Amino acid sequence: VMVDTTVTQPTQTRMEKPAGTEIKQVIGKKSHLLPEVEVKAKVPFRKENEGLRDANIVIDVPALMDERIDKGEFEAADLPILMYYTNPYYANGRYKGRDIITVYNNRFFCWGLPGNDTQGSSVGSTLLRDIETVMISEKPGVSLKYVPTASGNEVVFFIYGSFKGKEPTGIRKTTFEGYSRPKAFFSPTYEKLEYPEKDHRRTLYWNPSVQTDKDGNATVNFYNSSRCERMAIDAETVTEDGAIGVLSK
Repeated sequence: VMVDTTVTQPTQTRMEKPAGTEIKQVIGKKSHLLPEVEVKAKVPFRKENEGLRDANIVIDVPALMDERIDKGEFEAADLPILMYYTNPYYANGRYKGRDIITVYNNRFFCWGLPGNDTQGSSVGSTLLRDIETVMISEKPGVSLKYVPTASGNEVVFFIYGSFKGKEPTGIRKTTFEGYSRPKAFFSPTYEKLEYPEKDHRRTLYWNPSVQTDKDGNATVNFYNSSRCERMAIDAETVTEDGAIGVLSK
């Protein structure tokens, strides 16, 4: 149940007149068409953008690992093993029969795909739990950007990640996104007739779990605000068998 108190009043804002100028416009509408402008601000650079420019395939490594674990499939120990079991084009250290160059966080890392034995590198960790994204580029010439002596026919694996530190063996860490602890809707209780501050709430009452009695009736109580002149009530219901009801008044 939600009670909304929106007060609509005609408003008009006038432009102030600076010294030595004339007022050319009176603003009395809610919508205005502004003159065309040129945006010169730079878009923030993400390190993954470099790989995305040339990538043919983008792999979310944590999501792929979780999917394999949930299905009870073999848990890969490093990136070469993961590619072997998930990508049919990777075999014998080559991709579609072509040599591989690995670029880690936009820096040349090594020829071929790195395993766990390279985790001490100054570039970054190659443990699977530290790798966030793998991007594969099959475009000719991309490898020359990172290895000038390459032939240009190599497949480039862009790896992005960060070292998270050592975790205990046998423990799986899963992150659930999009969940937040429910919060109580702010609804003040005025026990005195006078209150020192003005109450400018537009929504007076909201409750997603109002329970009705056996006859389908429910009663809610709430305090009014300082600005309410009229009320708009919206209520949505659902029964045990899934029937839905909507009321707007």
